[in-house]
Amino acid sequence: MRGSPCAFSFACSVNKYDKKGGDVMRITADDLKVIKDVYRLKLDEIAAMLGVSASYVCRIIRGNRSMTKRVSDRIVERFQLTPEKLDRIHAVYEEFNFK
Repeated sequence: MRGSPCAFSFACSVNKYDKKGGDVMRITADDLKVIKDVYRLKLDEIAAMLGVSASYVCRIIRGNRSMTKRVSDRIVERFQLTPEKLDRIHAVYEEFNFK
């Protein structure tokens, strides 16, 4: 995925609701790549934060594996993400040409 242009529609969705009626934020593979790059994390570092293997994170980023809701939820929790914060992370990614 490196070198390829990311389509930034800021595809995290916040329009789904959990059983208690609150918003549920889902993270995409592109979001994960952007977070990894902006925070300058290695695959093994982000994998350890999420409790998964580095190869699993790599497969998600490359689009070879779907991200589970559990992993998406962990990303939101570990990085204390809100839609606004995720938008800022994407803006930094674009501004500093991490592509």
